[in-house]
This record gives sequence, C-alpha cells and structure tokens, in this order.
Amino acid sequence: MKLYIIRHGQCEWNALHKVCGSTDSPLTEKGRTQAAETAALVAHMTCDEPIDLIIASPLSRALETGKAIQAACGGNIPLIIDDRIR
Repeated sequence: MKLYIIRHGQCEWNALHKVCGSTDSPLTEKGRTQAAETAALVAHMTCDEPIDLIIASPLSRALETGKAIQAACGGNIPLIIDDRIR
C-alpha cells in the first residue's frame, strides 16, 4: 500500500502570510493552478498503481484540491470528507 499526502494549493491567507489553521480560507487563482498541476502529476504517477480513495478535510481549499485530483484521475475515485484531518 502506498499513501500519498498532498497539501492544498495556496489559499488567500497563505498569500497574506497568515496562518490559516482551521479557518476556511479559499484557494487563490495561484492555488487553483497549483492544485491542477499537482493533480496532473498525481494522475501521471499513478498510471500503473491507481489511487483507490481520496480523503480530504471539509475545508474548501483541501476539498477543491482533492476534487482536482479526483477529476484528473478520471473522476471515479471515491472522495471522502473527514473532519478529523481538519
């Protein structure tokens, strides 16, 4: 089993050099680009060993990044929202 841990793209508070913690700060345009680039890389890396499951926190920045990965990998990977990783 392989476990990939991926951080979300840049959010608004990151851009302001503020610590977000569990505040729901959305992705910036740069963060959306980073999420898309990461998603493409993950899709390429996992061609031989597909991802079975994506787990994301309910924060919009993490969920949006997870959904980008899900879409890049064909859209059929289950995505679970788990508040414990918030």
